[in-house]
Amino acid sequence: MTNENNQSSNCNEKDILRTKWRRILTAYFITIVALLSMVLSTNWPSDAQINKFNPGRDTTYTPTNGIVRSNESEINDSIQTSESTQLDFNMKPNSKSENQPVEPVSSGQMILLVVIVGAFGACLHGLASLGEYVGNKDFNENWIIWYISRPFVGGLLSLLFFFIFLWGFDFGIKDPNGFYGLIALSGLVGLFSKQAMYKLSDIFDVVFQSKKEEQLKNKLEVKNPVPDILKTVPHELRKGDDGTEIKIEGCDFIKESIVRANGKDLPTTFVNSKNLSAKLVDINLTKTDILKLTVFNPPPQGGISRVFEIAVK
Repeated sequence: MTNENNQSSNCNEKDILRTKWRRILTAYFITIVALLSMVLSTNWPSDAQINKFNPGRDTTYTPTNGIVRSNESEINDSIQTSESTQLDFNMKPNSKSENQPVEPVSSGQMILLVVIVGAFGACLHGLASLGEYVGNKDFNENWIIWYISRPFVGGLLSLLFFFIFLWGFDFGIKDPNGFYGLIALSGLVGLFSKQAMYKLSDIFDVVFQSKKEEQLKNKLEVKNPVPDILKTVPHELRKGDDGTEIKIEGCDFIKESIVRANGKDLPTTFVNSKNLSAKLVDINLTKTDILKLTVFNPPPQGGISRVFEIAVK
């Protein structure tokens, strides 16, 4: 009885901790999305700026009197326009110029937008993943750092793609559609950050190869938890109940978990991280008074749960 109480307390503590982290992560993503929305709305360019969008490197912009120009002829035109506008202004001091100079989207502003939208996409991915794991009752606190880092990884990865595929390879996008294309690409990179990193990995695997990659992979490999058994259904057996299906409730079960009865592996069905089912096959209950159940999680790490005893009458 004491053993069962200890196991119950251990599982309850883990459930409380996981519930707390689920709430914290949900609030975290909502807060990040709200902050990103504020920054995005503040820095979003006007339609006139978007119409002048031109991230290509083949044009040199020269500021003249607050007007951004790309060649000498345009500069001369701007000087003449400026002089005529000044004369008209002197003659009509109460009139306002209808054609105010508009600067295109700057590089710094574009970089900020790329990072923000990339972080947006990563937050969407994080929320979807969190909801899926919570819905399947399979949330694991080992992934907390992964969730917290999502917005930062998505934003920085989008910026990296922006430099590599648009500036690094000189993809000239010189119209308003190019602006929205860059923003859409940034969001997709953040949303599918794992696939984006795999694509970069494919590129660098060809260029840079190292024998230490496998060693590092083994060190960073996620380790399986040690399972616990809380209770079983039925809670007792009768002699001759060979072939009975036993439902096991506990915590830290994985898809590879194996139920053992008196040290012998049983056909095991994974339900979720808290429930397993196993069938008593080739177990002779007529020769025993106690059936000793354990659950085994394979490596990396993993281990065997404490023994849970079922009386056989």
